[in-house]
Amino acid sequence: EALAERSLDAAFVTTYAPRRGANTIPIYREPLVAALPEGHRLASYDSLMWDLLRGHTFLTQGWEDSHAAREFYASLLGDVTKFSSHPASKQSVMALVGAGFGITLATQSQAEVAFPGVVYKPIREDDAWMQVELAWRPTSEDAAVGRFIAFMRDEAQSRRLL
Repeated sequence: EALAERSLDAAFVTTYAPRRGANTIPIYREPLVAALPEGHRLASYDSLMWDLLRGHTFLTQGWEDSHAAREFYASLLGDVTKFSSHPASKQSVMALVGAGFGITLATQSQAEVAFPGVVYKPIREDDAWMQVELAWRPTSEDAAVGRFIAFMRDEAQSRRLL
């Protein structure tokens, strides 16, 4: 929204995030992990598969006009999964996980933040990742923005070749 309103020139966004009228390029993929309450029966596993996670209540961020996180989770887990959406920050969702109200997905970098009562488990599936992209307004005429986008594109391409 900030891109459309011209209050941001560029932003890092996830593939599932809405980005009206923006150009995008993929930057990197980040592995997903499951965030579970400490006492949850799956917390004793070393790693998890989608089949083990299906059938549990998944907590997601969601607002009246956007359920993008729930739709992303459903693309991985299937529509039979029970979702509970909350118009809250990811930190608030993690607090609900720690309180035992359900489980959620997080990126590996988010899992580096400790939340009371929450344990993280890797997901061993080929599609257990989230794409992060650089989005920008195609009408931006700022030379610094253009140089930044070119730098990020070249950097992302060089890392894919290694």
